[in-house]
Amino acid sequence: MGSVVAVAMLLLSPRWWIADVALQVLAPAWLAIGGVGGAVLMAMGCVKRRRRVVVLASAVVALGASLWLAAVGWHGRRLLPYPSVNGEAGLVTVIQLNLNARGSDRQPEALAAIAASGADVVVITEFGSLIWSELRTPNALSAAYPHFSYRDWVPNSVPGCLVLSKWPIERLEVPHGPDHEQVYLGRIDAAAGAFVVAQIAPHSPRSAARWSRGNELARAAASVMKAGDLDGPVVLACDLNSTPMGVRSRVLRSAGLAPGKPVWVVGGTWPAGIAGIARLRLDDVWVGGGAEVTAWRTAAVPGSDHRWVEARIRLVDDR
Repeated sequence: MGSVVAVAMLLLSPRWWIADVALQVLAPAWLAIGGVGGAVLMAMGCVKRRRRVVVLASAVVALGASLWLAAVGWHGRRLLPYPSVNGEAGLVTVIQLNLNARGSDRQPEALAAIAASGADVVVITEFGSLIWSELRTPNALSAAYPHFSYRDWVPNSVPGCLVLSKWPIERLEVPHGPDHEQVYLGRIDAAAGAFVVAQIAPHSPRSAARWSRGNELARAAASVMKAGDLDGPVVLACDLNSTPMGVRSRVLRSAGLAPGKPVWVVGGTWPAGIAGIARLRLDDVWVGGGAEVTAWRTAAVPGSDHRWVEARIRLVDDR
């Protein structure tokens, strides 16, 4: 029954706020219960004579609904964890981090963790003012990341973003369109090759209005990615405020982007202080234009309620 309800929520989710939120939070449980329940009903139907048709029909409905949910939520995602491969040349490591630094007294610790991360590019949302002085004076952070670019806060809309890089980075002009000014684009000339880095931070779905505005930003990002003018590999780092089952993830997948997190890797990114299996998968590093994720993990960040996502990426130009 639960998986059937989940399918109904799936059909309603593009237009109904509550349906999308319920689907994101409960779909994994519905999928598991529907799959197990359907298998049990199928076994019962094979051995029982009475009401065999009813039991088998219920099993088919439960299994079919679960498979549909899985197909939607897992589309474009790698199923199994990435193999452990070390020493491969031509890879770039990118971190996506919602620093959530406002009001935190642990900013120095967080910045020290970023400096020591070893990542090639760090994309930060909701950063505090301390980071500006750190980047402009000689210290561990400015030594690790001599190049940076940013997008200002859009008043009454979305937080700014800051992109730290080991290599030169050029801010790109975003194609004109609704909400496009909220999409950050930059080109990085990495040792492994040039690629485009992008960032969005849609609203959290705390109300129907915020959910709708966040969905519009996801569509704007998808429109930019579809424009065909980005020229080469694309890496989108974002806190979608939505799980892989949500409308926003489906919108990005429609633009040809693929999320980095494999299906069978336990643990999301928010809230950071609870067990991994209960954390929601809000943050991720998406790739397109031929780029391929080869490794994915999360790590705790001092003072933030999000874990960061670290993805190792092979830059392959599919032009």
